[in-house]
Amino acid sequence: MGATSVAGGTVIVPPMDIPTVGRMAITRAPASSRIGIISYANPVEE
Repeated sequence: MGATSVAGGTVIVPPMDIPTVGRMAITRAPASSRIGIISYANPVEE
């Protein structure tokens, strides 16, 4: 999440594991918009 700080944003919820789902984090951009990021453990293939 270092790129968030370099770009002037802040980390609201640091990266954390969600069992059987994946990892997630929530950041705040300099303009105050909030961004949720999730990486699924088992992505669905189409």
